[in-house]
Amino acid sequence: MIAFPFAKVNLGLRILGRRPDGYHNIESVLYPVAWKDSLEFLPSAHQSFRSYGLPVERNGQIDLCERAYRMIKEKYALPALDIALLKSIPAGAGLGGGSSDAAAMLTALNKSFGLNMAEVELNEMAARIGSDCPFFLQKRPAFVYERGERMEEFPLSLDRYQFLIAYPGIAVSTADAYRHCRPSGQPLERQRLLAEPPSAWDDFLVNDFEKSVFEVFPAIAQLKKKIKRMGALYAAMSGSGSAVYGIFREAPMAMDAAQTLGLPLEYVYSGNQ
Repeated sequence: MIAFPFAKVNLGLRILGRRPDGYHNIESVLYPVAWKDSLEFLPSAHQSFRSYGLPVERNGQIDLCERAYRMIKEKYALPALDIALLKSIPAGAGLGGGSSDAAAMLTALNKSFGLNMAEVELNEMAARIGSDCPFFLQKRPAFVYERGERMEEFPLSLDRYQFLIAYPGIAVSTADAYRHCRPSGQPLERQRLLAEPPSAWDDFLVNDFEKSVFEVFPAIAQLKKKIKRMGALYAAMSGSGSAVYGIFREAPMAMDAAQTLGLPLEYVYSGNQ
């Protein structure tokens, strides 16, 4: 079985305030993009997992794909698997690659072994893995709120535009980003997001993480400026960083963009959803 987990970008991210449970209430629109990992698994005599491609710092913790496998195995009969993950989506970039890998594993196991798990059960498992993991069970834009685990379908299409996404080689810790963030308390202006084109988004679409993250990592701020200078209609950091995306009428070729931005080619994606 082979699956291709996809990335996301955040179209705005407002931090409303800290919750009694220590988390933060947020509002954001998650938009799927076609920067993809490759996930493959086969039945095996022994359980194994290997990851190659771009590196991932796991700090002694199991990969989220393995966690998804173990979660399902607790309730359903699954054989030992040889799991191989090719990482193309950079980790620590705010693109949701790890959560997407886990969601793809949940979906692929359900389909491959005929488990007939209901959507509500898959969503519950995904939410236990990560707040944004349920989003990756379905490839369509979503407005997310509370901790980011609650979501509603969001009828936005950017098919006629192109994305340029660049990873500056800096992994930003989500926990650290939340620790240093400054909640704005301002809701996301989602109706304006639907009503106005990307060329007008600078007037109201804000990622509240940018200010504090840019202070610690000025190279990310410089990357955003470079992408804007390349002609982006709108540019922003995705999630808590560190990747920055631009929305273009016609995106530059990835190789040319990588040279312009001074980044390795594997750190740059150019395309649409």
